[in-house]
Amino acid sequence: YFFKSLTFDFSEKIDVGGPSMLRAAAKNFERITVICDPEDYEWVLSKGQLDLEDRQYLAAKVFAHISAYDSLISQKLNPRNQQAQKTFTVGGKLVNELRYGENPQQKAAWYSYSADNQGLHAAEIIQGKELSYNNLLDLDAAAGLVREMSSSAAVAVKHNNPCGVAVADSILQAFQKSLQSDPVSIFGGIIAVNRKIEADLATAMSEIFLECIVAPDFSSEALQIFSKKKNLRILKWSEMLKPSSGRQIKSIDGGFLIQDSDILSNSTENWKTVSGELSLPLISDLLFAEKVCASLKSNAIAIVKNGQTLGLGMGQVNRVDSVKQAIERMNKNFPDATEVVMASDAFFPFADSIEMAAIAKVRWVIQPGGSVKDSEVIERAKDLKINMVFTGQRHFKH
Repeated sequence: YFFKSLTFDFSEKIDVGGPSMLRAAAKNFERITVICDPEDYEWVLSKGQLDLEDRQYLAAKVFAHISAYDSLISQKLNPRNQQAQKTFTVGGKLVNELRYGENPQQKAAWYSYSADNQGLHAAEIIQGKELSYNNLLDLDAAAGLVREMSSSAAVAVKHNNPCGVAVADSILQAFQKSLQSDPVSIFGGIIAVNRKIEADLATAMSEIFLECIVAPDFSSEALQIFSKKKNLRILKWSEMLKPSSGRQIKSIDGGFLIQDSDILSNSTENWKTVSGELSLPLISDLLFAEKVCASLKSNAIAIVKNGQTLGLGMGQVNRVDSVKQAIERMNKNFPDATEVVMASDAFFPFADSIEMAAIAKVRWVIQPGGSVKDSEVIERAKDLKINMVFTGQRHFKH
């Protein structure tokens, strides 16, 4: 009864006559001019006499507009946790035409979901050059990870992968730790923080070359400091820390894929510790490592300590190469690191990665498990005095 009442109230708000009249007029575009977008009034009036091509263009806008409207209604009536429909449509509204896509020869545009009023398009672009296609991907990646952190956190992203991530007691300390994590890769990168940026942090950020900075808020003093760097893109996204839409859509040749977002939990209820004893600081690092690892392209490895990434490995075609990459980056920036934590986004198919981890002085490993060779990996870890936690949940990101 409650659901029926909700449906009834919602259905009373559905416009039937308006879309029908627009469709009927647009169908007859050869003889009728139909306008659904107020932004078209000026050019239509200035042109005076419209030709067939003009009317066809306006008719196409009508059908796109109605399609987006119907898509909103369909999604409202079919909650995302129900089974997939045989037909799925997506309604979007143009935010900006972009200069180009991933490369200059590719055309691109930025759209927002019609019903979404808190996404990246809701951010206020305070200053800087026009956002590019790649900027938007990096901003989305940085914000997605910093949103997972409850403590003061800073996330640096380069080429759609985090390169420095840290949590701390203050947002300034978090940024300094993220910079220390990989000072080379962060150059020309994108920074997201989950706290208001004040003058002290703005000063520190201004000392290095960054493409974009996004935060929930900025002080007037911070904006004054940033204003001296005219090309630096500054985004104030007050809704940044709210949960995302919960759905991911990716295109493939001839279609698209839809999936729920990968939600990470702060719960350790389903963890299985095969060796060693957990402390609260250790649990914090294990959870931090898992979240960072889940944001990296698979195969993914994250080595962390005290709420700071030390070495990250990602995008390799086998797991042992990702481990090697993460260790090399750690040794470059933190050669004296010991007793570190390592996370893997999926199981270890062989014990070779554990043997490399032992040489790098890893003492705790968090992984989902599920390999037919889990028992061999566990035994080798015990031999090498490495403790291990199994989460039972994989976090691939292709």
